[in-house]
Amino acid sequence: MKDKIDKFEKALKDNFRYTKTLQDKSKKDKSIQNRHIIKFELKYWREKYKTFTAKEYKLGWRNSQLRDTQIITKYALPFLKTVFKRVSVEKGITVNNFKEIYKVKLTDKKDRSKHSHHAIDAAILTLIPNSYHREKILEKFNEAKEINKKYHTLPMDWEAFKASTIILIENEVIGNNLVDDRKLTQTFKRVRKRGRIIYDDLSNKKPRIAKGDTIRGQLHNESFYGAIKQPLIVDGKILFDVNNRMKLKDEIKLVIRKPLKYKGANDDDGFKNLSELEKVIVDKGLFSIIKRQIGVFSFKEALDKGVYMLNKQGGKVNQIKKVRCFINTKYETAIKPHEHITKSNKEYKHHTYAINSENAYCFYYTGTINGKTQRAMKTISLFELSKLKLKSIDEIYEIPYYNIYSEKNQTLKLEKIFKTGDRVIFYKESKIELLDLSHKEILGRLYKAYQFEGDSKRIKFKHHIISGEMTQIKKIYKDVTNPKFLEYEPLLRLTKRNWNFAIEDVDFTISIDGKINWLS
Repeated sequence: MKDKIDKFEKALKDNFRYTKTLQDKSKKDKSIQNRHIIKFELKYWREKYKTFTAKEYKLGWRNSQLRDTQIITKYALPFLKTVFKRVSVEKGITVNNFKEIYKVKLTDKKDRSKHSHHAIDAAILTLIPNSYHREKILEKFNEAKEINKKYHTLPMDWEAFKASTIILIENEVIGNNLVDDRKLTQTFKRVRKRGRIIYDDLSNKKPRIAKGDTIRGQLHNESFYGAIKQPLIVDGKILFDVNNRMKLKDEIKLVIRKPLKYKGANDDDGFKNLSELEKVIVDKGLFSIIKRQIGVFSFKEALDKGVYMLNKQGGKVNQIKKVRCFINTKYETAIKPHEHITKSNKEYKHHTYAINSENAYCFYYTGTINGKTQRAMKTISLFELSKLKLKSIDEIYEIPYYNIYSEKNQTLKLEKIFKTGDRVIFYKESKIELLDLSHKEILGRLYKAYQFEGDSKRIKFKHHIISGEMTQIKKIYKDVTNPKFLEYEPLLRLTKRNWNFAIEDVDFTISIDGKINWLS
């Protein structure tokens, strides 16, 4: 493999020299095409060689995980055959059939909502016999299936086999994935001049590296909002000051222009009915015009025909295509990504506003006040984090605004910077009680943090065995706000009253084989 890399590296250098000597355009173009083919081959063999010689997990591997897995599988089979007597590759449909044969399959559709399904598949693979017996069993299974009957048998050489042995694996395994936090990972690139890499040290071929400020993730949602104040109304009349200016309420609200159209089942924008429009529209006078024109028509039919502004005589002037609406987000929680060049005399109109896309970290504070343990949290958005220009999140521990939480004469110290994927083990009264629990009971209380709510001061957790997209998981399970840990509770949404947990890397660590080690 290394010989092929050397071969293509030499071919690439020769191609560069040869191309420079050519004068004929068609020959030169052909040579450049060959150069690109050589580059493709060289990249392929370099990456393949790197895959087999790598001694530790590389972050970039996941970007080509499927391709690398295919290559590894291709070469792993002959290698494993040199070590073990019997090695075979089984199709997914074969594994699925043997689940039915051994009474392990509980549902028609494979449940991928738990990481344990990988362990169950691996266990079934160890029970599939050699090709001769496998084909005989599958033949009987398919014959029974054709006449709508079921066929079951026990695994070979395991007379006392019970399906529960495999099914209950999910209570014994731990989802021990490695969390990769790259929000502040530094970006860099090699400096080039006219396409060629510049080297600081030619003897060691050390390229010049350019670095910059980095933040990875979506700073805010894509929509932008405006800010307005509503007029002060008493007894149905708008109040004015001595200068005949409209008096405004102190509350500032965020607004956005939405298309005036019917909202179908698959639409993101629009309104389902007139009452939904009435709840959010800013201009109530405009709403009266829309309501009057809808009249006896259905809401959908009226909007499809079009609703218009009317003149004094009641004639149609311009079609109303968009209406300004309030949004539920509070002004205080919105972020200000842009500042207007031309400033209004109203300070709240100096910026455009956007909604925070995600809270990057959760700062968890603890302390003892009057003999009782007190807890608190702060969140920081990616947008706010980007302004700090940190090289490492650990620098937060040195910033007074973040390393101490003060409220109502209470001062709490920053104990942990939570990120998505950090694990905790819940207890009822004290951390000491966890030492007396069995491994199975500990796994029942092991959860991962997956979302931090800054407004409501809540942390969301999911059971360590849960897998898949959270949007799909939430369709199956509901959030539990007061957990008892007497049964399987996959999703938790907790306030500080229920933050009774031991924290990974503070109170315990989990080794690569899933063993839980207590630090204190």
